[in-house]
Order: sequence, then C-alpha cells, then structure tokens
Amino acid sequence: MRRRFLSIAVSVFAVALLAAGLAVSFLEEGAGYKITPEVTPAPPRADTQPNAEAPRTMPPAVTPARFKLRPDDATLVAAGKRNYATHCASCHGVNLEGQPNWQERGADGKLPAPPHDASGHTWHHPGGMLFAITKFGSTRITGQPSEMPGFSGVMSDEEIIGVLSYIKSTWPPEIRERHDKITNKGRGQ
Repeated sequence: MRRRFLSIAVSVFAVALLAAGLAVSFLEEGAGYKITPEVTPAPPRADTQPNAEAPRTMPPAVTPARFKLRPDDATLVAAGKRNYATHCASCHGVNLEGQPNWQERGADGKLPAPPHDASGHTWHHPGGMLFAITKFGSTRITGQPSEMPGFSGVMSDEEIIGVLSYIKSTWPPEIRERHDKITNKGRGQ
C-alpha cells in the first residue's frame, strides 16, 4: 500500500512539474536533481484547469555541485541554521514548528507554512524536490497556491543545501533514514 502511494505521489509530482513547464532529470553524477526548462511545453491535460498563478518563465538549469543533504556536516549545518533563522523562521517557526493549522487552506486558498520538524511532511519529499521548492518557490514546483517564495538569487545552492541539511539534522534517526530511502528511490537507486 505504501509503495503504491509513493508511486502515485511521484506521478502527481511529475505531472505538476510538466504543468509548470519543467522537466526533471534524476541524475546520479554526484549532483542529484537537474531541473531544466522543457524544449516544448507539454500540452495541457483535458481534465485539468491551468493554474492562473503559475509563472510564465522557466527556471534556469540547476545542477548543484555535489547535491546531497549533509545533516552530519557540522559546519554546513551551523551555516544552514543561521540562514534558516534569517530567511525561513519568520514563516516556518524558530523551532521549525510551522504555522497554526498548517494543513488547512486559508481564505486565499493557500496553505500556511508547514512545520519542518518530524511532525510535518517535509521529510516525505525527496531531497531534490525540497531543493527545487526552496530555490524556485512552492507554487512554481507543485502548481499549488502557496506563499513559499523561491530563494534563487537570495541564497546560493550551497546555502539552500545548508538550510535543508540543518532541517534534516533535527529529525530523529528513524525519520532521517526514511527520508534517505525516499530520496534514493526518487533517484532510481
């Protein structure tokens, strides 16, 4: 059942990326995920409505050098914690607790910022997806209305990896292990 759910979730994610005009290649070359603009956009599906908030521009290709969350790298985690405090804590909470009622859409149709601790759903997403959401913004990657901005031009790829590594460093070992499996499965390993 869980395997089928993950398969469906990955398929929904792929459709969302195509709807946003993105192609994702899962590369093993030590980099991780590569997000590139499609050469020709996928035609809209007849059973979906286009997202009025979807951006019209495509993100540049991104292949972060040595993309991998490194929650055991003390220097990277310390820098990530500082960047989290500067750029993320105002919405996601100083203690990664998220906003109240984070699973209920507001009057504007947007979900509040989720927690990044083990009680939230962050760890349910592969590392590459977390990176893409952080770099390009949630709406652009998922197609769902969100206040989550992209931090491209605000933080470098390594700083984004640092923030995500900091977040992952706070999870209990069993959650970190489950996240590793989700990330590795997403890479086809």
